[in-house]
Amino acid sequence: GDWRERRPKLAGGGWAFQFNNGYYPDLDDTAAVAWAMHAAPQREHYAGMLTRALDWLVGMQSANGGFASFDVDGTCYYLNEIPFADHGALLDPPTADVTARVVTVLRTTPPGTTQVAVVRSPTLNRIIDTTDVYSDNFFAEMLIKLLGARLGGARKLARAARCHGR
Repeated sequence: GDWRERRPKLAGGGWAFQFNNGYYPDLDDTAAVAWAMHAAPQREHYAGMLTRALDWLVGMQSANGGFASFDVDGTCYYLNEIPFADHGALLDPPTADVTARVVTVLRTTPPGTTQVAVVRSPTLNRIIDTTDVYSDNFFAEMLIKLLGARLGGARKLARAARCHGR
C-alpha cells in the first residue's frame, strides 16, 4: 500500500476494513483486531499475529506523535486547497480518535514476551494538542468522557478543558 512509501522497511502486519484488500490496511481496524486477539480465550494462538500487528502500529506513528488511518505524516494541509481535492479531505492526517485507539491497544503485549526496547515519542499532551481538531466523532467524545470519569470526574475534566481553552 501507500504506507510503504514512507515506511519501506516496516514489515506488514496491518488489517484492512474490507475483505480482499491486501493493499490498504488501516490502523483503526488493526487496533481493533489486535485488541480482539489479545482478549481471546486462547490468545497464545494469536501471539505471532498480535506481535506483527503491534509492531506495524508502532512503525506507523507520525512525526507529531499521532496516528492516522492509513498513512504516516499526512500533514501537508495545503494540498486540501487543490480545486479537485475531495471536499478538503485529500489527506490522512493523524487524528485524536485513531491515536486514542492505537495507544490503547499498544498497552497490550503478546503472552510470553519480554521488553527488548523502549521507543521514545512526544508526550501524550503534545500528541493530543497536535491531533485535537474539531471532529464530529461520537467514539472519541465517549472516550474522553470515560477518561474524565475514571481520572477524577467531570469537574477535573471540565477544569482541564478550560485550561486548554476548549
